[in-house]
Amino acid sequence: MELRVTKLKLRNVMGIENFELSLGKFTHIKAPNGTGKTSLAKGLESLFDGGANAAKILRNGSDDGEEILEINDGEYSFQKTFTESKTTFKARENGKISKTSPIELLQSLINKKSANPISFFTASKEERKQILLSAMPIQCDAERMKSITGMDGDYEGNAWDVIKASRDLIYKDRTITNAAAKERRNTAFQVSQTVPEQPLILVDTSSLLDEKKVHEDIKDAKLKAIDDQMSRIETKFNLNSEEIKTTFDLNAKIISDKIKDLEKDLQQNKMNRAEKISENNLILSENKTKAQAARDARTAEYKLAVSEIDAKLREAKLADENEGRIKQSRELIVLKTKEADELESTSEIQTLAINNLDSYKIELMSSLPVEGLEIEGDRITHNGIDFDSVNEAKKMEISFEIAMLQCGKVPFMFVDGAERLDAKNFKLFKDRAMQTEAQYLVMSVDHSDDAIGFKTEVF
Repeated sequence: MELRVTKLKLRNVMGIENFELSLGKFTHIKAPNGTGKTSLAKGLESLFDGGANAAKILRNGSDDGEEILEINDGEYSFQKTFTESKTTFKARENGKISKTSPIELLQSLINKKSANPISFFTASKEERKQILLSAMPIQCDAERMKSITGMDGDYEGNAWDVIKASRDLIYKDRTITNAAAKERRNTAFQVSQTVPEQPLILVDTSSLLDEKKVHEDIKDAKLKAIDDQMSRIETKFNLNSEEIKTTFDLNAKIISDKIKDLEKDLQQNKMNRAEKISENNLILSENKTKAQAARDARTAEYKLAVSEIDAKLREAKLADENEGRIKQSRELIVLKTKEADELESTSEIQTLAINNLDSYKIELMSSLPVEGLEIEGDRITHNGIDFDSVNEAKKMEISFEIAMLQCGKVPFMFVDGAERLDAKNFKLFKDRAMQTEAQYLVMSVDHSDDAIGFKTEVF
């Protein structure tokens, strides 16, 4: 036999002095603001709080209050009486005091947190997601998550949030990994552009230095020969000058001893002497010029001979220095390439983890009791379409399916705020409610001009 809430009675609860209601399949209460609608909602909520805060809902000026809820005309009944200082809560099963505590028995029959279809239908995206998650508290398998992500963690909480957080973290790490791999790959490429494709040919500098020494020895030998020849010429001409001086000085002495009429010959002799010395010096100067020219020629010949050797020595030194730099560059290329390979391998592992998380999410989605419903971040979609874009009838149907997931043994739903629906959507809501197995107590604000109190419709 189906369990149904058949009676609700409130006495001295907030703004309500006496209220009694026999409930049907769909009970609709309309009331203007300030007429006790909130008091009715608070009174019903108070039943599920046991003895807590009962004094706070006691009607002003009243000595005591009472709340009664019956299921199946007394098969189960719950009675809470309260004063400012004391609360008594009793439960009966088929007229007998229940051995189970009243609050435990009530909550085992009716889910206090049962979803309100209207709340889901009219909720924001974030609120709608929270309603759905509370209706379908699917958990992740921690060991499986560890095997997928390679990370330790308790992985507690709703599966969708856990998978999204893990995926976002791995995606972020993969982005960093790919950037690092790209940077190292670029470094290796840029360094490779500075390294010659053909290996450098290193020159044996010792043979070049030996060849240069040979030329230096030849130069020194030739310069020495020139210097020796010049020395002999200078010696010869110096001796000639001394001989000339001696000869003419002797003749001058002989002539000076002669008679004064020979002074003319003496004067001529002096002139001849000076002329000969001048001629001798001229010849000596010419020989010095020739010797210097020979020295310059030999030096130029040497410089020409060793210039190519010096150039090759410079090239050899540069090649040796370049070989060291190239060796370092090649080692850097190998290092950066290895690092890039390792990072790219890590990226592949991270990509696999992301794909496995997506697959795991799809696998969990297949276990959802509402076919086609999926959570994508903060969005809820149905068959790939955003929930807000689904037609109203389908949205209402889905809202009821989710609400039904949270019903207890007594499929009772207390739905407040029905005024949020326009006439068309309220009809959709009511028609859908009548098709379900649940029982509904629906409340809405009555905005009509002649509204003065509770207006109850029972179906």
